[in-house]
Amino acid sequence: MNKTIIAFGAHPDDVELSIGGFLAKLSKKGFNVIICDLTNGEPTPFGDPETRKKESEEAAKILGVKRITLDLPNRYLMDSVEARIKVAEIMRKYRPHIILTHHGEDQHPDHIEARKIVTAARFYAKYTKVDWEGEPYYPPKFLLFHASHKKKFFHPQIVVDITDTFETKMKACDAYKSQFGHFDEERKKFLKIIENANRIYGRLIGVEFGEILFIDEPIPLKNPELLFD
Repeated sequence: MNKTIIAFGAHPDDVELSIGGFLAKLSKKGFNVIICDLTNGEPTPFGDPETRKKESEEAAKILGVKRITLDLPNRYLMDSVEARIKVAEIMRKYRPHIILTHHGEDQHPDHIEARKIVTAARFYAKYTKVDWEGEPYYPPKFLLFHASHKKKFFHPQIVVDITDTFETKMKACDAYKSQFGHFDEERKKFLKIIENANRIYGRLIGVEFGEILFIDEPIPLKNPELLFD
């Protein structure tokens, strides 16, 4: 199995919270799974770059995935030519079959800009006659994940059954002890919110836990038998 999947998040922890179970499932099946953080996520109220780096590396290890962290600015992430090129170079270098990023409906400006950057970078990645790293490449499939600060119910096009990888996801999320509450009780309450959301979305497809995905363009179904899984 040599197909690569890259999930682009604005900050370390965005991807784990949103699709940690999905990525753990793909990793277990032998796919080459990469998380690419556009920023290092710092500064934050209780964190520091060294702590955040250690936590993000531990989370990736738990999920069984690789991690890349770019040097774009946290809190001031903007859709710029520079940002697009950096992300496009990642796509050209690793040549992913699937890319994922924020769906963009959010209150967090970085999440909104991340969607714009990755969308544009997908197109940039196929440019010729440029002095960028890697050869021209266009990732064939583009999915969007839910990482929103909006207090609303989102209606997904895809729900992934993560019942078998839910505990792995939660362990990866709990690696970010500096981010989800300075005290244990605060962190437990936050993680419970994540658990409840995964339970709600899981019920949409009749399973215990689910994660949601969105699509902007049709995904081909070459094997109709998959509908009977």
